[in-house]
Amino acid sequence: MGAQLAPRSSADQSEDRTTPEANGEEEDVASDGYERKDSLEEVASSMSARDRLEVYVTPTTFEAALFPSEGTNQDRLTATHCILKDAFVSLKPGARREKTWADRIEPLPLTERGAEFIKLLKSTKTRKGDFSQALAARIRKTDDWFVIPDHLQEALRWLVDG
Repeated sequence: MGAQLAPRSSADQSEDRTTPEANGEEEDVASDGYERKDSLEEVASSMSARDRLEVYVTPTTFEAALFPSEGTNQDRLTATHCILKDAFVSLKPGARREKTWADRIEPLPLTERGAEFIKLLKSTKTRKGDFSQALAARIRKTDDWFVIPDHLQEALRWLVDG
């Protein structure tokens, strides 16, 4: 299911809501994320604003979580992986980047691609922010499906629907 979100009306925008994505970068990412979630919720509660904050924890780093591995039909899975590859290759176009992706990501089982992609970003000195911008541009330009991780769909729905 693709994300279909209605734009916020100007009336909705007067009630600021935020959904920080609490994710970490180290081995114990999930526990770090949950600790940050608890901390952010405590701060919001101390400001009598707990009802205006919802924190969704990424079980891995954000970029790794973008790689769908199960529960997705094959066409959507393929389209998402192609968009991720195109975004990565676009940062330094050329046969070398294409080959690097083909050698390091494509042979892996779907469940291992996200973790390997994080290693690939580090080894190629690709900045995560640059990748995110390239990915956003690719998603915006395509008619193909891009599978949005469940926790991000939930966060977006909370922002829009409350």
